[in-house]
Amino acid sequence: RFGLEEVSRLTGAPVSESFRLGRAFGAARRPLALAGPGALSGIAGFATAMAVIALNLAVGAMGRPGGYVAAGDAPLDLPPPQEPDQVARRGLSSARVDGAGWATLPVVRQSPAGLAANLAAGRPYPLEVLIVHGVNPAHEWPGGKTVEEALAAVGLVAVVGAVADETARVADLILPEASFLEAWQILPPATGIPFDYAGLQQPVLEPIYQSRAFEDAWFDLARRIGGPAAAAVPAGSYADWLPSAAAGLHRAGRGTIAGGPFHARNAGFMEERGWKAPGPQTAEAFWEEFRRSGSWVDAPRGEHSPAELIGDRAGRFDLWPERLLADARKLGGTPVADDALYRGAPEEAGAGATGPSNHPLRLLLFDTSTLWGGRAVLTPVLLEMSGFREDIGWDSWVEIHPETARRDRIQAGDRVRLDSRAGSLVARARITPVVPPDAVAMPRGLGHRHFGRFATGVGVNPLALVSPVLDPWTGGAILDSRVRLTRAQT
Repeated sequence: RFGLEEVSRLTGAPVSESFRLGRAFGAARRPLALAGPGALSGIAGFATAMAVIALNLAVGAMGRPGGYVAAGDAPLDLPPPQEPDQVARRGLSSARVDGAGWATLPVVRQSPAGLAANLAAGRPYPLEVLIVHGVNPAHEWPGGKTVEEALAAVGLVAVVGAVADETARVADLILPEASFLEAWQILPPATGIPFDYAGLQQPVLEPIYQSRAFEDAWFDLARRIGGPAAAAVPAGSYADWLPSAAAGLHRAGRGTIAGGPFHARNAGFMEERGWKAPGPQTAEAFWEEFRRSGSWVDAPRGEHSPAELIGDRAGRFDLWPERLLADARKLGGTPVADDALYRGAPEEAGAGATGPSNHPLRLLLFDTSTLWGGRAVLTPVLLEMSGFREDIGWDSWVEIHPETARRDRIQAGDRVRLDSRAGSLVARARITPVVPPDAVAMPRGLGHRHFGRFATGVGVNPLALVSPVLDPWTGGAILDSRVRLTRAQT
C-alpha cells in the first residue's frame, strides 16, 4: 500500500536509505527486527509493533535460530478456575472501570491510563475499593497530580508495598509487604527465553518488621470474604502451598533440577532420545532438591514453526488483520482508517505536541538497569551508579545531539531547562550523537517526592513533561511529548 516515495514523505527518511535498509534486511542470514519499550510507548507505538511483526514474518524470522521464538513456561500444579458465584457474575457483567473491552477500547485487554481517567471522572460508576500492588502510579504514570485526584475519588485505597512511596502517601491503608529477602516466590521464565524454567526465591532472613508476603495477605482476604472465594484458597500460608505447586514440575516427567551446564546438556541429550534423566522419585524428594538447587529447567525445545506460534491457517498469515481492524473502527465511536494500524496516530494527537515552532524537539524516554523505572533507587550505591556510564550520579540528565547543543550554545554539564505543554524541569546536559538532532532523551526513575530517606528529592521526573493521553490501541498512556530546550538561568 505504501511505495518508497510515500514512505519517505511520511517518515522523513530518504528513499535511498529505505531502499538500502530493505535490501540489507531481506538479504541478511538471520534478520530480526526489534523495538524497545521507548519506541512502543510513543505516539506510534502500536504501529511500530505491527511493523516489527510484519518485518519478521516477511523474512521468516519466526521459530528459527536467530529469530523470534516463543517464551518458555513452568508446568506448575495450579488450582482449577472457580465457578463464579452470584456476586462475581454480577461484577463481571458490569462495565470495566478502565474501559477495556468496551465501546471505547474494544481491542484492549487492560488500560492503566483509562483507569486513572475514569476514576477521576467517576465513570462508569464510583469505585469503592482499590488495591494497588507492584506499581507506583503517582510517580510512574504521566499526570501525577491527575492520578492523585483519581485516587482521591475512590472510597478506600489500599497500597501493598515495601516502600512508603508517592502512591502510599495518598492511600487510606498501607499494608507493609515483605521484601524479596524475606519472602518465598516461584519465579517464571524470563520473556524470550525458549525453554521451560522455574526458579525458587527463598527468604534469607525472617521479616524484620510486621510485614507479610502479598500472597498471604491475598489468601487471608479471600478467607475473610468466605464462600467460593475462601474455597479457592489453599490451606495454610503461601509458603505452605509452594511444594504442591512445584509437584507439577515433577509430574511433568521432563526437565531436571538445575545442576550445572553439563547436567543440563546430559538431560537434554537423554530427553531427545526418549529417556528421562534420573532424578527424585517422589514429589517430596523433588521439592527438597528444588529447594536446595533453587531452579528447575527443561532442555531448550526445538524451535517452533510459525504455524505453532501464530496458528495454522493453511500455511498463511494475515498482515492486514480484518478482525482487529473491525474492532478498531469502533474506537471512541469515531471512524478509524485501516492504514492507521501501520501509520500510527497523527502528530496532533501526541501528548503535548504543540508544533515545531513552540516545542521543536521530541522527548524520548528510556530506562536504565540501575534506575529500573524508579523502583530500585533506594540506596546510596544505586543513586551513585544511576548515571555511571555518563559519569553522572545523584542527578538527572538530558541527552542532546551535538548539533542541537551547538545551536543552543549548550556544553556538557550545563544546567538546561525543558518546557512542554504539561510542565517544565531542569537537568544536566549530556552531549551524545546517539540522540537524533530533532530530539532529546531522558532516563526515567528519579524525581521521587516520597521514596525513602535517600531517593526523595534526587533528580527530576521526566513524566512531568508528558500530558496524560490515552492510546486507544494499547490502553496505556502515550509517553510522547514535544519540548523546548534552553539554558537554565544560574
